Amino acid sequence: MNDALKLNQLNSFVAVVEAGSFTRGALRSGQSKALVSLHVKQLESELGVSLLHRNTRSLSLTEIGTRFYQDCLHVLQAAQLAIENARNHQQSLRGTLRISASAGYGSSVIVPALAQFAILQPALKIEYLGSEQYNDLVAEGLDLAIRIGSGLQDNNYRARKIDQFRLVVVAAPDLLQRYPTPRGPQDLLSFPWVGRPKSLEIPLVFDADGKERQTLLPTPHVRANQFFAIKAFAEAGVGLAALPPQLVQQALTAGRLCQLLPEYQLPRYEIFAVYPNTSHPPIKVRALIDFLLEYIAESAPSAGGSDAFKGFGEHLS
Repeated sequence: MNDALKLNQLNSFVAVVEAGSFTRGALRSGQSKALVSLHVKQLESELGVSLLHRNTRSLSLTEIGTRFYQDCLHVLQAAQLAIENARNHQQSLRGTLRISASAGYGSSVIVPALAQFAILQPALKIEYLGSEQYNDLVAEGLDLAIRIGSGLQDNNYRARKIDQFRLVVVAAPDLLQRYPTPRGPQDLLSFPWVGRPKSLEIPLVFDADGKERQTLLPTPHVRANQFFAIKAFAEAGVGLAALPPQLVQQALTAGRLCQLLPEYQLPRYEIFAVYPNTSHPPIKVRALIDFLLEYIAESAPSAGGSDAFKGFGEHLS
């Protein structure tokens, strides 16, 4: 980049594009319209290209202007991050951070992580919302939401993967004593099941090396809209259940539940930290996401090299 292309010129260009006019861009950037217009002209002159189509009523990006705008966002974000990191070095985060997660994953993973994060950042106020809904982050005033990997194509949001998991099929020992030992997925259909409401049902696809893929859609004898309730029914011996591994880990260790067909794998689900798509995400959001990644990586139990016991996610709680 030529010395003439300063960050304030890039900032003026981005402000004009995002505001839709030079007048509003000047107000947005806190500069005069004449200075903002000069910055854009200097950019175009230095680059030797037209970045904007102008007429008396509107302006729009040229093809090269569109690409340059995206590049400017990355440059400005990197510069802002460097400035914030320098300013916040060895300083505590401040303000309020509002985060949403489902009851299951939130209670098992996010809340314990937030507790440690709160101790490390005593000047930061934290508001946690347990919710089964896909909240509108902006309307709800949320900084961050933890969601399973679906419905994340909204351009209003950004998403960063923080975890993954596979469901496991479990049953109480008393129930297993009343039925023949299952040898394959199809044998599971002879058992009663505990499952989700019909609107939330998903087929169970079983995969194993050297074996044919099999898909089951059991008809539950008992249904519940939360995995905590399904787990309770399963522990009582009501039926089989396909549950997130972290939810049943203690019950498996204590012998209250047994995992069936561990040689088979169910599909992988990914969990994301979702936040509003702004040019400069707050440092408190970036700091929490980095902390969650480290916390989850350190606390994920080993499962013989499998990723089965690496968390479970939103809308599966």
